[in-house]
Amino acid sequence: MKALKISSSIILGELEKNTKLLQKSSERISSGKILKEDSPSALYLARRLTSKFEELNFISQHITGITNILQKYEESQSAVLGILEKLKSIAERASQANSPDEFRELENTYKSMYVQLKVNLVRKETFFGRAIGRGGFSNSVVKVENISGEKFIPTEINVSGLNFKRFGIEEFDTFSILIERIGNSVTAQLEIGGVPVFSETSDLTGKPPSLPSVVNFEELGINLKIKSDQNFSARFFVRADPILSILGDDKYGESRFFLPSLEPEDLGVPQDFSESVESVVHKLEVAISRLSESRAKIGERIEKLKRREDLNFSVKQRYRIFIGDLEDSDIPSESVILNLKQTIMQTDTATLQRAIANLTQGMSILMRR
Repeated sequence: MKALKISSSIILGELEKNTKLLQKSSERISSGKILKEDSPSALYLARRLTSKFEELNFISQHITGITNILQKYEESQSAVLGILEKLKSIAERASQANSPDEFRELENTYKSMYVQLKVNLVRKETFFGRAIGRGGFSNSVVKVENISGEKFIPTEINVSGLNFKRFGIEEFDTFSILIERIGNSVTAQLEIGGVPVFSETSDLTGKPPSLPSVVNFEELGINLKIKSDQNFSARFFVRADPILSILGDDKYGESRFFLPSLEPEDLGVPQDFSESVESVVHKLEVAISRLSESRAKIGERIEKLKRREDLNFSVKQRYRIFIGDLEDSDIPSESVILNLKQTIMQTDTATLQRAIANLTQGMSILMRR
C-alpha cells in the first residue's frame, strides 16, 4: 500500500508539472504581443502594394514610350533599306549601260534618289519634333550660358539632329555650341573642349522681326527658337546622352543605347558614280547588310520590351486584386501572425494533452486499486 501511495504521488507530481507546462504554452500562444512596426495592418500592407503598383505603372509608361520610339526608328530603317535597294538596282543597271547617255541618265536618277533619301526622308523624319534618324536623338542640353542679348532656356534649342560621332565626340561626352546673332545673320559654332571644330550660318532675311521664329542649321542638325529681333550671344552645353530603357535584366535594372545615324554618308553610301560603278554596288551591299542587322537588333529589343510590358501587366493585375482585398477587410495582420503561431505550437500542445490524458488514465487505474 505504501508503494502504491509513492507511485500515486509521483504520478500526481508529473501530472501537475505537465499541466503547468500546458498552461504556459497556452499563455504563450494566446498573448500575441507583437510590436506595431513588426506587424502592420492590412491597410498599411495595401498602401505598400499600391506604391509598388504605381512604380510598375511608371515603368510601363516608360516602356511604352521607348517602344514607340523604337518602332518609329524601325519604320525609318525599313524606308531607308527600300531606297538603298533601289539605288543598288540603278547602279547595277548602270554597270551594264549600252551607251554614255543611258549611263548619265541612270546616274542622274541615282543622284536624285540619294537627295530624296538624305533630305526628304532622313532629315525630315521626326518623332515628337526630334530628328530620329540623324544620330543624336537622345542628346540633352545640360545648361545655357546667356552671354548677351536675348535670353534662352534649354528647351528652346533642339539638338536631336546633331550626329556627335561625325565630329569625333564620344558617347556620354559633353560639348558646347556657341550661337551668335548679328542683324539677320545667325552663326552656330560647335566646340569640343572649348575649341571650334565646325560652324554654320543661317540667314533670317524675310522673316517677320516681330514674330517668334525658328532658325535651322541643317548640316549641324540643330534649330533654335528666337523670340525677338535682338542681337544675342549664347552658349549651349550639350551631352551625348543615350536612350534609357528600364528592363530589369541587368545589374542596374536598365539598359542604355544610342540610335545610329541613318544618313547616307554615315552608312557609307556613295552620292554619285564618281568612283567605279562596281565599287558603288559593293558599298551599297555592305550598307544594306549592316542596316539589316541593325534593324534585326532593334526588332529584338522591341520584342523584349513587349515581353517585359506583358509581365508588368500581369503583376499589376495581381497587385490590384491584393490591394482590393486588403483595403476592403483591413484585418489586423496580428491575427494572421497569431494564427501562424498557433499552428506552429499545435504540435507541442497536442503532445502535452496526450501526456496529461495518459497520466489521468493511469491515476484512475491506481485509484481503483
